[in-house]
Amino acid sequence: LGFYNYRYFYLFLLYLTSACAYVVVVTLYFHPVLTEVGFDGYVYSEETRQYFRQQLKAGYRSSRLRLMSVLLGGTVSLSVSVLLGFHTYLVITGQTTIEFYMNKAMGAGHKFDGRVFVNPYDLGASRNWVQVFGPSRFPLAWTLPSTRAPLGNGQEWPTCKSVLLARHAQIV
Repeated sequence: LGFYNYRYFYLFLLYLTSACAYVVVVTLYFHPVLTEVGFDGYVYSEETRQYFRQQLKAGYRSSRLRLMSVLLGGTVSLSVSVLLGFHTYLVITGQTTIEFYMNKAMGAGHKFDGRVFVNPYDLGASRNWVQVFGPSRFPLAWTLPSTRAPLGNGQEWPTCKSVLLARHAQIV
């Protein structure tokens, strides 16, 4: 993943997780066996339940396909949501995947020496988020695809030290 396409990769994971979860929910909601007693607790009449049973017997193949779509959608949604969670952690801590493993090793070395390791590119969760998705007045606008380039040039990155120095210069 590169500087200009990380946002799109993250949004792809978000959209894929949402779409698979949607397929699972819709498939389960309209399944004849599950709708004998609705999700709202409403118990349907005997004629309606009989209709559902007839539909289930007539559509046995259809119920197998529904089961497969629930299983496939559920497993894809679960696995991609784990990947999405990991990349959310990386975004809010200001790391790439490679930096995550390097920082982990450097943190272990610092801990062994009795020191504390601090990621120099961690500007705080909100500033890290803006570094990837760009500034926006509306928080939900970050979930929409955009053609605007991310902040920076991809070769130089602000560090927590430079942000503190800039903030100190504004105060003085």
